Amino acid sequence: MEGLRGIAILMVFVCHYDVLIRENLNVSPSVVFFGSIIGRMGTAGVDLFFLLSGFLIYRSAIRAKFNYGHFLKKRAIRIYPAFLTIFTVYVALSFALPELTRHSGEGWVFVKQVLQNLAFLPGFLDVKPIVTVAWSLSYEWYFYITAPLLVQLLQLHKWNRSTRVMLLLNAAIIYVSLSAMGPQVSGLLEVPIYRFHVRLVMFLAGMIVFEVMESQWLVTHSHLWEWGAIGVATIGLGALFLIEMAHGPGDAASIYTPRFEAIRCVVLIGMFMPITLFALGRNALLNALLTTPELRWLGNISYSYYLVHTLAINAIKIVVIKSAITRSFPFLSWVLLFPVTLVLTLIAAVTLFLLVERRFSLRLTSEETRLKSVAIGKRAHSLL
Repeated sequence: MEGLRGIAILMVFVCHYDVLIRENLNVSPSVVFFGSIIGRMGTAGVDLFFLLSGFLIYRSAIRAKFNYGHFLKKRAIRIYPAFLTIFTVYVALSFALPELTRHSGEGWVFVKQVLQNLAFLPGFLDVKPIVTVAWSLSYEWYFYITAPLLVQLLQLHKWNRSTRVMLLLNAAIIYVSLSAMGPQVSGLLEVPIYRFHVRLVMFLAGMIVFEVMESQWLVTHSHLWEWGAIGVATIGLGALFLIEMAHGPGDAASIYTPRFEAIRCVVLIGMFMPITLFALGRNALLNALLTTPELRWLGNISYSYYLVHTLAINAIKIVVIKSAITRSFPFLSWVLLFPVTLVLTLIAAVTLFLLVERRFSLRLTSEETRLKSVAIGKRAHSLL
């Protein structure tokens, strides 16, 4: 799981490096073409995060003795401290450096935008995010609120596994189909619909992964299917490259129509579901790749990294724009700045992780784990 998170955050870095650095260098058209494709492919890292969240949150919610209030409290403690820190930095920088302003208006307009951002409304609603990457936190936060509630209200823990899988699978198919038929649905309702937020289907994919993991199917068929799963994921990666290449260079917002997003989600599910299944199912090759200390370390700090990395990349971007050397050697600058920018983002992420996330978000989890261990030890001692 940590290794998968590490892969996901590296993909996100590639995306934002392309957007913030390559687009500010006067590189050749061929570099623009392939750079934009690889950059947009990097956005799939967010979709992998969604799938992993679907797996983890559903695993908690499906328990018969699930405590909804306690769960939301833990999620808030997990999400808000690091977010509020970066949110404050963004607001302060936008006042100190007006050219970097990420809020609009003053007075009540500004207060309203701040409240909307603190409620994680950017992403679902047409609200400008003050923190660049906060749109995805909107998806995550409202999934935390709604999915466990629905699971408990429907009492899914009492259903048999095959019925639960059919429910999740049908919901995913219907949702993707509605997005694929976006123009027709919009015309039928006579309401202009620009987005169906179809990437939410990745949460459903993660929930299905959990159900398959808990069944005996994977154990029975793992030897037969594991290499096939890697092959399917490889084909999916190629398909993602081809559908991005078919659109050529361009802004993601102008390319990701409801129909395109639906097709893309199907490809991503084909990529990520088998890899996640067999990685968590202890496939020898995938475990060797995904349990390296460096990748697990990166996965552990991935939330802090996600929040702060665009600030670090923007610092490099300012250097790029103002430097005569980078303008004189754009391709060389693009290549050489990649490791420099990656290192700077890692330093920023580690700083945020150590000063805020580990201290305020993970401390409670560690204390709860310690108390549970003590309680289990006492129970075992009493039995002896």
